[in-house]
Amino acid sequence: MSTTIRIDGVKETLAELRQVDPKIRKAFTTNAKSIAKPAITVAQNRYRSLQFPSGTYRQWNYGGKEIFPLNSNKAAKSINVKISGAKKKSTAIAIVNSYAGAGVFEFAASGNLGAAFNAKNGPVARVMWPSVTSTENGIEREMTMLVEALQEEINRSLK
Repeated sequence: MSTTIRIDGVKETLAELRQVDPKIRKAFTTNAKSIAKPAITVAQNRYRSLQFPSGTYRQWNYGGKEIFPLNSNKAAKSINVKISGAKKKSTAIAIVNSYAGAGVFEFAASGNLGAAFNAKNGPVARVMWPSVTSTENGIEREMTMLVEALQEEINRSLK
């Protein structure tokens, strides 16, 4: 599952920024991260308010990577913004949680673990999706304004 806010021109603007002025690209990254901050704050607050099932406090490693114990503070601190102008990637800007345990928590739907998460915290896409959708109008509006302003600045610098 994923949620997408589509803003035309972001990938093109990132590509142009890289060619025109790396400083502007860096400023874009900083501004984009601040625009995404409301969604991140909502997600962090949701993680910190959760009560996880007792079984998630036991240690569980998979493939050498620690999945559990599930820690709400660690889940909250692991949320960040990734920005990529790569042509092969379909997403230019993504709000991600790099904590594997949070990923299991978000999407476990079946079995005993999924049933326990569903009973305590609702259906899949428990934190990140609702956090982004609750703030998407503001993010979309501000990101559109940022892209338009940067495109104008690029056009001025090319003249």
